[in-house]
Amino acid sequence: MLTHCPDCKRTLHEGQHKFSDGYYTIKYCKECGFREEKPMPEKELHQK
Repeated sequence: MLTHCPDCKRTLHEGQHKFSDGYYTIKYCKECGFREEKPMPEKELHQK
């Protein structure tokens, strides 16, 4: 699991976003703009 940006090595910020095809976990770097989006498993949605 990424915790630091592979480009500039800064700490990544994490959040969630809803797109038309479902919820995604977003990890992004405020320094260089690196971004990773992964679909959230259904079971995680029901736990929150």
